[in-house]
Amino acid sequence: MAIETVGRSTPVGEIATLISLGSRYRSFATKKTWHRLILNQVTDGEFLREVLAGQEASVVLTRRSTDGAGDRVRQDMRLEAKVHPKQLGGLAEWLGLDVPQRMAAGLRGMIQIVDAEEVLAEVGFDDGFVKVGNGDTATKVRLGDILDRFTYPITEDVRPTDDAWDQAVRERMKIVDPDLAWD
Repeated sequence: MAIETVGRSTPVGEIATLISLGSRYRSFATKKTWHRLILNQVTDGEFLREVLAGQEASVVLTRRSTDGAGDRVRQDMRLEAKVHPKQLGGLAEWLGLDVPQRMAAGLRGMIQIVDAEEVLAEVGFDDGFVKVGNGDTATKVRLGDILDRFTYPITEDVRPTDDAWDQAVRERMKIVDPDLAWD
């Protein structure tokens, strides 16, 4: 499924729900079975490499604590470790995991990206994210973030024509799945 993104809004979930509801509504009228659209993550490793090329990346880990009364939570430790160019392969691999795999790896998976398991394993970090890029283009990816929504730049500041958009989608899909039949 390819959907146009405007700004930072991507209505993938909403469109999948509408398609499923349309199928259900039509099934009432035609007395046929309806289908629920279930989306599965497709990792575009080539695009991950393109995004990471020349970008700064870091792993940010935090630890929160509760005060003595138990009613205020505060961040008492924050560590930001820059990802060395030699570690970009591990970062791309971690970003390419689907959510259940990333959740199973937990924060230990983030710590492994920067090769600091021995030093940081006992600190007790309880949250974190991977930051790619800097400034307005920075992207944060947490353990539970879904990466099946890649944003591929086509044009800037001007909406692409239908033909330009269709061509850009076709070219990228040939990279993601060369055997995909395009109807």
